[in-house]
Amino acid sequence: MSTITPDRNSLTGADAARHLPFYELLNQGLLMAAFSRLVKYGEKKMLWEFTDKLKEQRQNYLYMIQYALNGVEDDNREKMLTEIKASLADIYEQMRRKSDLQKPTLYAATAKAMKDVDFQQLEKFYFDKVDNGSTDSFENELTLEQLAEREGFYRDIFNYFWTCGKLNDRQFEFLNRVISGADALKCSTPAELDYILLGALMLGELAYHDERRVVALCNYITAERRDEFKMAAIAALTLCLTVNRKSVFGPQVQGYITGIFSSPEMKDALKSASLEFARTLDTKRVSDDMQSYFRESFSKIGDEVRKSIKDLEKVEDLAELDENPEWMEMLDRTGLSEKMRQLSEIQEEGGDVFLQPFKQLKGDSFFYEPANWFLPFSSNFSEVKKIDPEGKLAEMVQATPFLCDNDKYSFFFALRGVPEEQRKLMLSQLETGNMGAAEEKAASLDLRADQQRRFLRRHIQNLYRFFNLFRRAAELNNPFASEINLMASPLLMESLQGDSSAVETIDLIAEFFFHHKYFSQALEIFQQLETIVVPTVDIYQKIGYCLQRLGRLEEALTYYEQSELLDSRSEWTVKRIASLKQALGQEGEALVYYNRLLTSKPDDINLLNAAARCNLAIGNYEAAIQQWHKVNYLDTENNKAIRGLALAYLYQGNLEKARNFFDKISALLSLDESDYVNLGHLALIEGKGREAIEFYSKPVSDDTSFSRVMGIIATDADLLTRNGVDAERQQLLIEALTWHFQRLSDN
Repeated sequence: MSTITPDRNSLTGADAARHLPFYELLNQGLLMAAFSRLVKYGEKKMLWEFTDKLKEQRQNYLYMIQYALNGVEDDNREKMLTEIKASLADIYEQMRRKSDLQKPTLYAATAKAMKDVDFQQLEKFYFDKVDNGSTDSFENELTLEQLAEREGFYRDIFNYFWTCGKLNDRQFEFLNRVISGADALKCSTPAELDYILLGALMLGELAYHDERRVVALCNYITAERRDEFKMAAIAALTLCLTVNRKSVFGPQVQGYITGIFSSPEMKDALKSASLEFARTLDTKRVSDDMQSYFRESFSKIGDEVRKSIKDLEKVEDLAELDENPEWMEMLDRTGLSEKMRQLSEIQEEGGDVFLQPFKQLKGDSFFYEPANWFLPFSSNFSEVKKIDPEGKLAEMVQATPFLCDNDKYSFFFALRGVPEEQRKLMLSQLETGNMGAAEEKAASLDLRADQQRRFLRRHIQNLYRFFNLFRRAAELNNPFASEINLMASPLLMESLQGDSSAVETIDLIAEFFFHHKYFSQALEIFQQLETIVVPTVDIYQKIGYCLQRLGRLEEALTYYEQSELLDSRSEWTVKRIASLKQALGQEGEALVYYNRLLTSKPDDINLLNAAARCNLAIGNYEAAIQQWHKVNYLDTENNKAIRGLALAYLYQGNLEKARNFFDKISALLSLDESDYVNLGHLALIEGKGREAIEFYSKPVSDDTSFSRVMGIIATDADLLTRNGVDAERQQLLIEALTWHFQRLSDN
């Protein structure tokens, strides 16, 4: 017997806690279960150094509970509870990291290598050789050896802050000095170091949550930096907040996030980031569509054949989940459809159509180092300077708008082995493309907004490349492995509250996911939208549709019924309710809705077939027979009507007419599993036991098909009993079939 995972919704107390992720325990206030989980984890992994800390926090929690139960007023109780949760989350992340360091991963190997690095020496190098003047003119004066030395420092400090785990006071103070020690105009901190630290903080936070890393990312956004870097910092922060949205964030971080995105400009940046991350879905979708194109083409004929002999016993979804045409009319009226069209035109703006070609260009040893993927392209990079001392080639590559930084390095290094004449031709084409992009940019009506989106797009493209093309990417936590929805983060969603255009933005993002068939993401946002606006028919319909596509039929039905309360005239909604009630075994209620639809469409063959199936299920055999006769009259070649009539007459006990229609099925159609079982029933009822055995055995080819046939026979026990085949004969039938199948298997 197979083990079935319990339905979490049906569990309570300790049973439920056993099946909840750790952060869900904290979020639901199940701290005793969280303590128990950590203690057991520590014992299993032999992480004894956390034992005393856990005991201390549990004792604090028990004191707090005792005071509360005794009615003691405590204004600090909420603060204390938050601190205990934060402490447990911190212990959990440290335990997880310590355990993971024993695994053969790049992170673990890098952490071990950096363990012996003296952080004091890294600080000294920064203050002696980096923070002593770093303007562009100064950079140009550095020798190749000095540049290489500085790049080595960048790699070391990247690896250090990526893998050092929870930031201590000294590390955090160093970061604050670097972040606050720059001036937007003078740029006293090299851009390379900013991007390196930004990437390291982001990767470290994606691996193991640490509030100080999040605070450092927030500080980078509010520090004096150029817009391009600010957009990169926003992309890094929002990605971390989304991936780690279940983590515990203290009041300080919550306050930072609210403050950062309080201005209209920053709200716009958050909206742009949401849309740009959503656009990354198209890369995977387009790639998957291309790969599946031929498979679908070859299987199309087979699908059509299978569709034509669809098992009548299976519930029919007569609408086949077609989208409501009224939705598109609504989108056209509001202008959302035009915006979505613009969002979907990813190829016109570069998008990630270059992912596969550039995959071949990531084999250069430059890309073996994770840090190099986060370096901004620069003519002052030592390897670039060796190849292009005058910087002309680098300048051309730098000006290419559709390439992110690591693609620029790919393209530049690929030109090393290209003959001079071909290189000149490529450069001329590149220059023409750059000029066209510049003209397009100049013609833009909203330079700032467009520039903001371009900066975000390039950095997100950079991240997408790293997490998908880095040679050891499989060892990392890839946020792009599942669809990224910034609106899933409570902190980010909260930042949009109170903004007059927030609803339109949230709606636009939801529609983007919905019409690209990312139903899980669309559902999440539509349900959030449901809480901040007065729900409409459209919202209820789309939530129901998403749930139905995700297989959550009972929930979908609830939303369709809410939609019907607002608009009972929508045939689309009524059709959904009818088909779902039928699928859920509520055929009597489904029939009420089908009859409503048949009032206005009495000759609709699909509706007649569905209503007949419901009548058959609830024992209205004569009504089912009449409806299938009508279908057969309207469409003499309707296979469902012939099969339906055969089955209905069999259920009614009219064996002669049942035999006539089964003969028609045998003459006109290829018999399927259900047909053979029904013919077996008919033969058994007629007293033709040997013939029944032959029919039942026809579709059996292995254990799976045998179990399926036996299941159908068991389900139809009442049919057989009503037609004179008692329980004893049914048991003997099962024994005979078992013996017959064993004999066939032996041969």
